[in-house]
Amino acid sequence: MKRKTAIAVAIVTGLCLMAGVAAAHPPSGMDLAYDGDTGLLSVDVTHPVGNVASHFIDEVIVTVDGELVAQLRYFKQATKEGEKILVNIGMYPSGAVIRVKAECNKYGDMEKELIVGGAEKALE
Repeated sequence: MKRKTAIAVAIVTGLCLMAGVAAAHPPSGMDLAYDGDTGLLSVDVTHPVGNVASHFIDEVIVTVDGELVAQLRYFKQATKEGEKILVNIGMYPSGAVIRVKAECNKYGDMEKELIVGGAEKALE
């Protein structure tokens, strides 16, 4: 009887863990815009959640040409749809590569790259 109970507990625990991972997800989209005249970077992260205090974008990292220019930490998400960020990263010339990584506090991340004077692209 003890063996059956132990197996049942293991199965229920496994199902609960799988349900938690299934509910967690990385950001589903990210839009970047950079204003070279003001040095402002706009980051719009799409990350729909049910509870902004328990499942949220917890970190956004910005690099330019491989150098860290901003590391932002959050303890809840601004809206249930995602996070909108405006950060002054300074002025960079055409061709500079801005890379942004947004991380979910539960699971996954998304990276995008924007070339100043060019287009943005998703990174794998």
